[in-house]
Amino acid sequence: MTDFFDAWVFEPGFVHFSIDSTTIVDNGGSYDVTVYMQQKLRRRDTYANSNRVEVTFMKSDYTTQTELMEFDGQFGEQTFTIPFEPVLTMCDYNEVLSDATIDQARFIKSTGLNYYSYTYFAADIQSVNEDDSTFLRVTHNWVAPDTFKTEIPGLIIADHRYWTVEGLFEGDFKTKGRFTYNTNTGSGGHVDVDFVTNSKDSLVLLYRPNKAVEWQIEDASNSTLVKRFTVDSLKTGEYSLAIWDWDRYMDINNEKVINSLAEVYPNPNNGDFNIKLNEQFNGTIQVVNSSGTTLFEKEIHKASEEFVSLGNLPDGLYFIRFIESKNRKSIIKKFIIQK
Repeated sequence: MTDFFDAWVFEPGFVHFSIDSTTIVDNGGSYDVTVYMQQKLRRRDTYANSNRVEVTFMKSDYTTQTELMEFDGQFGEQTFTIPFEPVLTMCDYNEVLSDATIDQARFIKSTGLNYYSYTYFAADIQSVNEDDSTFLRVTHNWVAPDTFKTEIPGLIIADHRYWTVEGLFEGDFKTKGRFTYNTNTGSGGHVDVDFVTNSKDSLVLLYRPNKAVEWQIEDASNSTLVKRFTVDSLKTGEYSLAIWDWDRYMDINNEKVINSLAEVYPNPNNGDFNIKLNEQFNGTIQVVNSSGTTLFEKEIHKASEEFVSLGNLPDGLYFIRFIESKNRKSIIKKFIIQK
């Protein structure tokens, strides 16, 4: 009982458990499922020991079986023999633990808005399966997400929260996803006020299908008035806020960012677009993708407008950077290729 009291009574803050990955091996009619689990911390410094965390395995017909996983410290690994091949493996599905998560699970049968209380998420269901429900579980994690495997210069991932979306999206089911952020300083606010240090236009939404894959900038609309991102086609995986920290991005040679001096039009475009500057420009134009890779570079001399043709690039979100030759003043703009 000493570990229990040390972790859950005497220690401040919260622990957080999540499934990092699983492997499934056919064992002659049953399945050996190895679960790899990670513990994170919120407002505390010490990992809990003697952890007992429920793991729920779900079959395609929504049948479930729950097992107890036991481990010490930050990481755990345990193999369970299950009588069916699970299509989902979930952590603390029955909400037994008082950890740093808030989650809700629903079986969706109709279109319309579904608000997942206290998760800063809503599902705007567009279409459903006529003869069956669809399982959709959303977890709001009150800890930092995993960082980038390869850093995108200047893009800072949230250090305080992220979302996990789990479900079986089959047949005609389709839903939009609304991810809300909050920069209010009054009652009920403060959720993201310390993280959003630049303008709300600098915010982006990141996505990855699982923990083995790198974060990418999701093609989501950002409504700064109501403070939410909307994803047109919700996918299972993890979502996180991130923000462009222009000072850090332009740290080389003490460059300055002045967003108001350039215009990209049309935007979205098919890869062919015009760039217009409010003054004659001498310097370099760079087009960068969401992974930070430079895809196009061109020198411009005494021009206030330039036509760019990048029709070979796939649909997605891109950034165009203007670097002035004389004083290294820079301008960065976002644009979307949508054919």
